[in-house]
Amino acid sequence: NLSSNSSCSSPRRVKMSLGEARVIEVCCGDQHTLMLSSDGRVRSCGAAGVAGCGGMTDAWVPTLLWRLAERGVDIVRIASAGLHSLAVSSEGDVFSWGFGDGGSLGHGDDEPRADPTMIRGLCGERVVHVDCGADCSSAYAVAPPRLFWWGNENTLFGSCR
Repeated sequence: NLSSNSSCSSPRRVKMSLGEARVIEVCCGDQHTLMLSSDGRVRSCGAAGVAGCGGMTDAWVPTLLWRLAERGVDIVRIASAGLHSLAVSSEGDVFSWGFGDGGSLGHGDDEPRADPTMIRGLCGERVVHVDCGADCSSAYAVAPPRLFWWGNENTLFGSCR
């Protein structure tokens, strides 16, 4: 278990129940950590509003992102940085959550999302990879190959103009 006011200067095992599944990917943002398991489910822990667990309660133990799980969304890729996260489904849909400052969530606004929310602007693009910067995000789609970028225009890579 993790707590909001503790630190640990050496690795320690995080205990969680996954049944027959196993963790296949992990990534960290500024105040949260995501874990993708082999059953296509995402677990998260961290500060309220960025962990993706809904509501405004901190989650200091790995918690299933139930909004994705209850819809039967099979996640194949995750990314997080700063105060936001992304997930790609096996269908190529992209979901984002956390703080939306500078448009980093890709929903055309700066609003936060406490739960994973599908990015409508990427529907039908068959995204296979996503990544997050501190205040920007990107996605790579296939057939045809295309790169998408959104977020704070002051970052090094892209421009929305």
